[in-house]
Amino acid sequence: MTEKEIVERLLIARNKREFREILKKHCGSALALARELRALCYDFWVSSPKKTSKIARILGFLSEETSDRQVHAFYLWTSGISALVQSKFDVADKLLQQASEIFSAEGNELDSANCQVARLISLSFLGETQAAVEAGIKALKIFEDKGDYISAGKIELNLSNVLSRVERHKATERFCLSALKRFSSIGEGRWCVMAENGLANTYMEMNDFTRAEQFYLKALDGARKLKMPITEAEIEASIGNLNLFRGRFGEALRYFESSRQKFEELGAVYQKATAELEISNAYLELNLLNEAIASYGQVIRSLRRLKLRFEEAFARLNRAQALLLLGEKAKARRELEKAETIYSEENDAVGLAKAKIIKSRLELDEDHFQEAKRLAREASELFKLTNVRYFLRSKWLEAEAERKLGKIGKAEANFEKLIELSQKYEEIRVLLATLNSLGELSLEKSDKKSAKSYFRRAVKLVEKLRSSIPAEDFKISFFAGQLSAFENLLDIYLAERRLKAAILLFEKSKARALSESLGRGDLVASHSGEFIREFRLQREKLNWFYSRLNRAKSLQELKQLQSQVKLCEKKLMRMDLKIKNKSQQVGLLSTTLNIDLLFEQLG
Repeated sequence: MTEKEIVERLLIARNKREFREILKKHCGSALALARELRALCYDFWVSSPKKTSKIARILGFLSEETSDRQVHAFYLWTSGISALVQSKFDVADKLLQQASEIFSAEGNELDSANCQVARLISLSFLGETQAAVEAGIKALKIFEDKGDYISAGKIELNLSNVLSRVERHKATERFCLSALKRFSSIGEGRWCVMAENGLANTYMEMNDFTRAEQFYLKALDGARKLKMPITEAEIEASIGNLNLFRGRFGEALRYFESSRQKFEELGAVYQKATAELEISNAYLELNLLNEAIASYGQVIRSLRRLKLRFEEAFARLNRAQALLLLGEKAKARRELEKAETIYSEENDAVGLAKAKIIKSRLELDEDHFQEAKRLAREASELFKLTNVRYFLRSKWLEAEAERKLGKIGKAEANFEKLIELSQKYEEIRVLLATLNSLGELSLEKSDKKSAKSYFRRAVKLVEKLRSSIPAEDFKISFFAGQLSAFENLLDIYLAERRLKAAILLFEKSKARALSESLGRGDLVASHSGEFIREFRLQREKLNWFYSRLNRAKSLQELKQLQSQVKLCEKKLMRMDLKIKNKSQQVGLLSTTLNIDLLFEQLG
């Protein structure tokens, strides 16, 4: 009977007694069996991660039946893999190091180095970046000396993951390319998929979105063909992030949810938690602030339980940002301080620089312009050569602080550079903020023509982003967070006494969004026929009044129409609240632009 056949019998054994009976019969093949079980453990790691614990348990029984130290090391090794699957990184690190030391003492340097391949993962998540790099480079040399190109490629992939967490993306790219070349040369399809995914992640962090998309799609196709569900779900989550960065919100949400469901079904604890973190990030991007804050709160608790300090700190940073956008500045500061504490304890300079970006925005909002500028500049210096996305965000904050300090010429020059760079690197949020800033700066220079041009470009960009959002609730909430350009343009029209242009813009920014939000038949499917008829009647009235607004011939007629509009809006909002029990999105738009003020200013 071959080792493979023995392992198959062990896998179907029903209890400890059956395990021992099989193992006693084949005790002379203990080391060969241990190797076969370790190989199977790695197969399960990417296909059925929960089963890794069963392999470790079988090896534990085998270790008890023999005095062979290397068999015990294989038991520790697979137990370490099982701990990684369960996100018990401190446990995994100890087990893998113990296994590596036993193999080394027994003169088995190759397996000793292979334990370090897996250990790099635990070291990375524990924030031990330098130790991980040193262990990885040492193991890589052993693999190259022994001609073990598969293991050499694996360690290069793990080194790339470690370096990616500290924003060393050029080095990450080199390791991924080298690993892909090794795997391709020996026909290792599964590992080629891993390397392609690693490259795609790297290019996304470098804001090379076109190349990132190419590698993601290739890796996703490979993962599906080779039946690699964990990797498939990881790639889907990454594609979700890519779409989020590019403003393709509908696609982002679809990939995030598909990924989260797969991780849950597979019992992948760490990956499920990070998928939920990415969904929270999507809420933040869509301006669903209350949902984002609540979601981050749940995710933070999960990440703390899993001891994922890097991810916890990142979640706290984003939660602070959401709180800041809601005007909860004291709470935002507390969350920011907690994130900074974690980054300081982990000696994470990159994390602290990310925190400075949020803190700079907070200082800007509190009119501490000099401090905001200092923090933004310090962050930009670190990200200048490492992360385009954070570099551009910090440069916008620096330029905005300069504008507030009255350094108009310098601010304008920096904003103009940001327009070019944000378009080149598809940083849509920075582009939108910069267009609005340039519009406001132009107004400060009494250049209304340029101001209108910048605001119109921003309005057009908001409309484009909004069109990619799948659900009307999401569209309204997103739109409510992007009204600065509309409001600024409206102020210009009011100053110029261009009533018709102001009304048309008002319709675009508020009326149409509201009528769209109340235009979906599925919202009333669960209510009575009478309720539905009344809902539709009020909606038709509202749309008719909106259509009349820009055809009004006098201010008196406009005020009368607006009075009717307000009555219809109130009725529809009350009905909509009964349907959705969710007032935040509608309320944001109904109060942000006040048409009564518009009429008052028109005199």
